[in-house]
Amino acid sequence: MSRVLAGLLLSLVAVGGCRSATGADHYPPGACHQTYEFGNYGCARVALTLVQPPTPWPARYRVSVRIERVDPIFAGYSTVEPDAPWEPTLIEWTRWDLPPASGDDTLTVRIVARMLDDPWPPAAGPLAVFAADSVLRVLHFAPVGGVPVTDSVTLTLRRP
Repeated sequence: MSRVLAGLLLSLVAVGGCRSATGADHYPPGACHQTYEFGNYGCARVALTLVQPPTPWPARYRVSVRIERVDPIFAGYSTVEPDAPWEPTLIEWTRWDLPPASGDDTLTVRIVARMLDDPWPPAAGPLAVFAADSVLRVLHFAPVGGVPVTDSVTLTLRRP
Protein backbone atom coordinates (compact mmCIF):
# COMPACT_ATOMS: atom_id res chain seq x y z
CA MET A 1 0.00 0.00 0.00
CA SER A 2 1.43 3.37 -0.96
CA ARG A 3 2.13 6.06 1.62
CA VAL A 4 -0.42 8.37 -0.05
CA LEU A 5 -3.17 5.73 0.11
CA ALA A 6 -2.27 4.86 3.71
CA GLY A 7 -2.36 8.54 4.65
CA LEU A 8 -5.74 8.97 2.99
CA LEU A 9 -7.13 5.94 4.79
CA LEU A 10 -5.80 7.21 8.13
CA SER A 11 -7.39 10.63 7.47
CA LEU A 12 -10.77 9.05 6.74
CA VAL A 13 -10.59 6.96 9.92
CA ALA A 14 -9.66 10.07 11.94
CA VAL A 15 -12.57 12.06 10.48
CA GLY A 16 -14.94 9.16 11.12
CA GLY A 17 -13.72 9.04 14.71
CA CYS A 18 -15.05 12.56 15.29
CA ARG A 19 -18.60 11.27 14.89
CA SER A 20 -20.08 9.12 17.56
CA ALA A 21 -21.07 5.56 16.69
CA THR A 22 -23.34 5.53 19.73
CA GLY A 23 -25.68 8.20 18.37
CA ALA A 24 -24.29 11.04 20.51
CA ASP A 25 -24.47 13.26 17.42
CA HIS A 26 -28.20 12.52 17.00
CA TYR A 27 -30.13 15.77 17.27
CA PRO A 28 -33.78 16.50 17.98
CA PRO A 29 -35.96 17.39 14.95
CA GLY A 30 -35.18 20.87 13.64
CA ALA A 31 -31.90 21.16 15.55
CA CYS A 32 -28.77 22.87 14.24
CA HIS A 33 -26.34 20.24 13.00
CA GLN A 34 -22.57 20.14 13.25
CA THR A 35 -21.19 20.10 9.71
CA TYR A 36 -17.78 18.60 10.62
CA GLU A 37 -16.18 20.23 7.58
CA PHE A 38 -15.04 23.56 9.02
CA GLY A 39 -16.84 23.55 12.33
CA ASN A 40 -19.80 25.72 13.09
CA TYR A 41 -21.36 27.18 16.20
CA GLY A 42 -25.10 26.99 15.52
CA CYS A 43 -27.76 28.34 13.21
CA ALA A 44 -30.69 30.72 12.82
CA ARG A 45 -33.75 30.24 10.60
CA VAL A 46 -36.06 32.56 8.72
CA ALA A 47 -39.36 31.52 7.13
CA LEU A 48 -39.54 33.89 4.16
CA THR A 49 -42.66 34.73 2.19
CA LEU A 50 -42.37 36.85 -0.94
CA VAL A 51 -45.34 38.80 -2.28
CA GLN A 52 -45.31 39.03 -6.08
CA PRO A 53 -44.91 42.40 -7.76
CA PRO A 54 -47.66 43.68 -10.08
CA THR A 55 -47.65 42.39 -13.66
CA PRO A 56 -46.51 42.64 -16.40
CA TRP A 57 -43.25 40.91 -15.57
CA PRO A 58 -40.12 40.45 -17.67
CA ALA A 59 -40.35 37.52 -20.12
CA ARG A 60 -37.59 35.78 -18.12
CA TYR A 61 -36.74 36.55 -14.53
CA ARG A 62 -34.78 35.25 -11.57
CA VAL A 63 -35.57 35.76 -7.88
CA SER A 64 -32.62 36.23 -5.54
CA VAL A 65 -32.70 36.45 -1.75
CA ARG A 66 -29.64 37.75 0.05
CA ILE A 67 -28.97 37.89 3.78
CA GLU A 68 -26.27 40.48 4.54
CA ARG A 69 -24.52 41.11 7.83
CA VAL A 70 -24.98 44.74 8.83
CA ASP A 71 -21.91 45.04 11.08
CA PRO A 72 -19.11 46.35 8.81
CA ILE A 73 -16.47 44.62 10.94
CA PHE A 74 -17.98 41.23 10.12
CA ALA A 75 -19.12 41.79 6.54
CA GLY A 76 -20.49 38.72 4.85
CA TYR A 77 -23.58 37.44 3.12
CA SER A 78 -25.46 34.39 1.93
CA THR A 79 -27.46 34.27 -1.30
CA VAL A 80 -30.31 31.89 -2.10
CA GLU A 81 -32.28 31.47 -5.32
CA PRO A 82 -35.48 29.70 -4.22
CA ASP A 83 -36.79 27.00 -6.58
CA ALA A 84 -40.37 28.11 -5.94
CA PRO A 85 -40.00 31.80 -4.98
CA TRP A 86 -43.72 32.46 -4.49
CA GLU A 87 -44.06 29.71 -1.89
CA PRO A 88 -42.78 30.11 1.69
CA THR A 89 -39.06 29.34 1.86
CA LEU A 90 -37.08 28.29 4.93
CA ILE A 91 -33.62 29.88 4.98
CA GLU A 92 -30.95 28.75 7.43
CA TRP A 93 -27.94 30.89 8.35
CA THR A 94 -25.02 28.93 9.83
CA ARG A 95 -22.79 30.65 12.40
CA TRP A 96 -19.20 29.98 11.30
CA ASP A 97 -17.54 32.29 13.84
CA LEU A 98 -17.56 32.13 17.63
CA PRO A 99 -20.68 33.50 19.32
CA PRO A 100 -20.36 36.40 21.75
CA ALA A 101 -18.88 35.52 25.14
CA SER A 102 -21.92 36.83 26.98
CA GLY A 103 -25.49 37.79 26.24
CA ASP A 104 -27.83 36.63 23.52
CA ASP A 105 -26.36 35.06 20.41
CA THR A 106 -27.83 37.44 17.84
CA LEU A 107 -26.79 39.07 14.60
CA THR A 108 -28.37 42.04 12.82
CA VAL A 109 -28.86 41.36 9.11
CA ARG A 110 -30.57 42.88 6.11
CA ILE A 111 -32.75 40.46 4.15
CA VAL A 112 -33.00 41.57 0.52
CA ALA A 113 -35.24 39.98 -2.11
CA ARG A 114 -34.94 40.99 -5.76
CA MET A 115 -36.72 39.98 -8.94
CA LEU A 116 -34.10 40.35 -11.69
CA ASP A 117 -34.77 40.75 -15.39
CA ASP A 118 -32.97 37.77 -16.96
CA PRO A 119 -33.06 38.42 -20.74
CA TRP A 120 -32.28 35.90 -23.46
CA PRO A 121 -29.73 36.03 -24.93
CA PRO A 122 -27.89 37.15 -21.79
CA ALA A 123 -26.78 40.77 -21.67
CA ALA A 124 -23.32 41.84 -20.52
CA GLY A 125 -23.07 43.09 -16.96
CA PRO A 126 -25.31 42.66 -13.94
CA LEU A 127 -28.99 41.85 -14.32
CA ALA A 128 -31.44 44.76 -14.03
CA VAL A 129 -33.57 44.85 -10.87
CA PHE A 130 -37.25 44.62 -11.82
CA ALA A 131 -38.67 44.67 -8.26
CA ALA A 132 -37.21 44.48 -4.74
CA ASP A 133 -37.82 44.77 -1.02
CA SER A 134 -35.65 44.51 2.09
CA VAL A 135 -35.88 44.56 5.87
CA LEU A 136 -33.52 44.74 8.85
CA ARG A 137 -33.84 41.76 11.16
CA VAL A 138 -32.13 40.41 14.26
CA LEU A 139 -31.37 36.70 13.87
CA HIS A 140 -31.42 34.61 17.06
CA PHE A 141 -28.98 31.70 16.94
CA ALA A 142 -29.27 28.33 18.66
CA PRO A 143 -26.11 26.32 19.41
CA VAL A 144 -25.30 23.07 17.62
CA GLY A 145 -27.86 20.53 18.88
CA GLY A 146 -30.33 23.29 19.83
CA VAL A 147 -33.50 24.18 17.92
CA PRO A 148 -33.62 27.83 16.78
CA VAL A 149 -36.81 29.86 16.92
CA THR A 150 -37.89 30.40 13.30
CA ASP A 151 -38.43 34.08 12.52
CA SER A 152 -41.13 34.89 9.92
CA VAL A 153 -40.46 37.60 7.33
CA THR A 154 -42.72 38.79 4.49
CA LEU A 155 -41.26 40.94 1.75
CA THR A 156 -43.45 42.66 -0.85
CA LEU A 157 -41.52 43.08 -4.09
CA ARG A 158 -42.11 46.53 -5.59
CA ARG A 159 -40.91 48.28 -8.72
CA PRO A 160 -38.11 50.78 -8.03
